[in-house]
Amino acid sequence: MKRIFFKICVAAFVLLVFLVISLVVWRVNLAHDVDAKLQAIRAAGLPTNGKELNAYYPAVPDNENAALVMTQAFALMRNYPDSRSNEIDQIQSFPARWQHPTNEQIQLLTGYVEMNSNALAKMAEALKLPKSRYPVDFSPGFETLLPHLDKVKELALLSEYRAVLAIDSGQPTNADTSVKDIFGMARTLDEEPALISQLVRFALVRIAIVTLEDRLNAGELSDAELTDFADVFGQQKETNFIARGLIGERAMAVSVFRASFAKTKQWLTDFEGPQDQPSAPQRPSLFLKTTGIFERDLLFYLGALKADISFASFPPPQSLAVTKCLQQDGRGRT
Repeated sequence: MKRIFFKICVAAFVLLVFLVISLVVWRVNLAHDVDAKLQAIRAAGLPTNGKELNAYYPAVPDNENAALVMTQAFALMRNYPDSRSNEIDQIQSFPARWQHPTNEQIQLLTGYVEMNSNALAKMAEALKLPKSRYPVDFSPGFETLLPHLDKVKELALLSEYRAVLAIDSGQPTNADTSVKDIFGMARTLDEEPALISQLVRFALVRIAIVTLEDRLNAGELSDAELTDFADVFGQQKETNFIARGLIGERAMAVSVFRASFAKTKQWLTDFEGPQDQPSAPQRPSLFLKTTGIFERDLLFYLGALKADISFASFPPPQSLAVTKCLQQDGRGRT
């Protein structure tokens, strides 16, 4: 019995050593594979963390930076001090284009636009500058705050309201400026390497297009107006902004896969309410580092994002063909 017990103990010990060695080898290979992918991203001149993303977002001299003047316009924005502010929020955009605004809405918007005339003037001043970089710090990674996105969309809606008022008053040519301004505000987000920033940019472009449709329905464009709008649309020729957003999203997300249990729990708690400031970073737990649970997910994530960025980088008409193939593949998987 002693010999049998001894043999069992030896076998168990050998098995344990084998499992430990296998885990170590697997973990080392996993770390090597992840590191190789991150190095390949850096070698391509792309960011892999928040600090590198700050450098990837092109710096702009202050005297050429439209975003800095836009932030001044944000500070000048005002709203009604009473319940009418809720009515403004409820109006938002005008999705039902066939519905003419009521007299009450016209009165409400007239006062709203007038009280924000200084903000609109400062915005027009900002759009005269050639480049843009908002004062964003991406070093917190996943927790980066982008408060200017709400403000730039509010200012775009304000410009749309101004166009609605111009058309309603029988002066449709006065709406041209609002259309150009909304396109201009969208361009201030061109270089911002965050997916949500590019989605907001698309939303602004949509607002501009819908506003232009209203302008066209209100009367024919003169030759001078056609020339101006041709120039505006010519400045919108670049199309691969989603790729830029995904590049930034990847860089910000890497730290998520190396977070501690406490940090992950904190994020889940933060989702239940707003967070004014990014929380302090925490080291990943020993368990997560040893087992490589999140590292394996990170390896898959990096591979998936590489494919997504490649697809998003195709110019037209290849991008349309890729979209069609992906849609067909998605229908086949459901």
